[in-house]
Amino acid sequence: MFGLLPEHYQLQIITTDGKHVTSTQGVSLQPMLSFNDEISAGILIIPGGVGIRFATHNKDILKWLKKNCTTAAYCLFDFNRCCFTCQRWLT
Repeated sequence: MFGLLPEHYQLQIITTDGKHVTSTQGVSLQPMLSFNDEISAGILIIPGGVGIRFATHNKDILKWLKKNCTTAAYCLFDFNRCCFTCQRWLT
């Protein structure tokens, strides 16, 4: 949806190490950035799914989210039980 408004939004995929990832549904993603890069996000969207269960227990991911969610104008989590857990860890 945000990709339809390139004059307003710049979509960037960020992974922990900047390497290619594939979702459990088979969607292939090539990230532009890694956790080592500085970002300036107005809206930070954290997708849900099975992989989020791993993220809720990964200290590096939680540290990165905490840092970047406090500086973004909006930090949006996919609304499922796992992401509510992740939100709780960030506060």
